[in-house]
Amino acid sequence: MKQIKIYLFAALAIFALCISSCSKFLEEKPESFTSAANFYQTEAQAQAAVNACYIKLYDIYNTSLLCITEYTTDIAYRNGSGVDETIGINPANPGFGATIWTAAYNGVMTCNATIAGIQNSTAIAEAKKPALIGEAATMRALYYYILTSTFGDVPFYTGDASASFDALMQVAQLGRMPAAATRDSLIADLQKWAPSLPQTKTSSIANNRNGAAVAYMLIGKMALWNKEWDVCINAMQKLQDIYGALSQYSLTDTWFRNKNKPESIFEVEYSGTL
Repeated sequence: MKQIKIYLFAALAIFALCISSCSKFLEEKPESFTSAANFYQTEAQAQAAVNACYIKLYDIYNTSLLCITEYTTDIAYRNGSGVDETIGINPANPGFGATIWTAAYNGVMTCNATIAGIQNSTAIAEAKKPALIGEAATMRALYYYILTSTFGDVPFYTGDASASFDALMQVAQLGRMPAAATRDSLIADLQKWAPSLPQTKTSSIANNRNGAAVAYMLIGKMALWNKEWDVCINAMQKLQDIYGALSQYSLTDTWFRNKNKPESIFEVEYSGTL
């Protein structure tokens, strides 16, 4: 019996030593998740990173978004036994709200990392950077527009949280920033980058990528939320310069089945390639 006790004590001591060693190992903080310096070496790589900024839109723009935006209005028709459509989002039952929050912030994080990677790259020509950054910045503004329109005040950051573990932890502890201040910051950012984007209709851009028109559209929408009428008017004048008079566009091609028509400013592509 004494021999068994000795073996048991020795085993417990070894186990405790292993746990202590593992604990010290697990306490080590990772310095980075990806090596941006090794990726942004060509314009093609930078464009691939910008392409990734679009991906999370697929999680947001679906039938669930139609439920919380269109189905509760008088212009929607549902062939069912119910009289009215109802929708509720709360902490106990977030429903599609949780998807919007997660997908939009994943999109924001991708955009932030892409912008930082392009800005810090020494391999990409400086003349090529503004258009690439502007496209990613426009996508970031779109994600924040969705967040503020859905939730009001939300955490706001534009730094690269993937740069280090500490940066990620700091972002995770951010409080909510007033929605109006978030929109003003985004408006200023879009006003900076919009001149560097293609000044033409979205349908005229290869693969229907975002151009200046999308940036001006978002400026106008956020300015309306903030009741900054002059800012909105200025953005709409920019759009009019690009698209011309509305009378030139037919009213018969506005159905959902008609994709990327000349008057279209932004569409989420579920087919094709970027």
